[in-house]
Amino acid sequence: MKNLWIALAGVAILGVGFQVAVAKGPHAGAGATKAKVKYEDVQKILTVSCVRCHGAGRPRGGIELTSYETVTKGGENGPIVVAKDLKKSPLYLAISGATGYRQMPPRGPQLDAKDVKTIEAWIKAGAKK
Repeated sequence: MKNLWIALAGVAILGVGFQVAVAKGPHAGAGATKAKVKYEDVQKILTVSCVRCHGAGRPRGGIELTSYETVTKGGENGPIVVAKDLKKSPLYLAISGATGYRQMPPRGPQLDAKDVKTIEAWIKAGAKK
């Protein structure tokens, strides 16, 4: 009976060791940035949180967030999304509360972490339609 417990403990230890090794493998944590993010997911976020001020007509700062074309066009001060470069993407910097950028949206609830991560992943993946 003692040998059975030792064998079971060994299997359990190997199982835990295997799980840890898998979790620390080369792709650990890569799912969020490697996952396919569709632009339509980004547009849903922008529609709910941003188009009140950045809709068609007279969008603030010349930044209209109603379509892929207008988002990638940018505003009065240039592009707001630079594919694969978060540090050069004012859209991301503003919604994530980066230092030196006005937090967006300025009124109402901020985007939740999941929505910020969705936009982050879209930009990192190349900001494609």
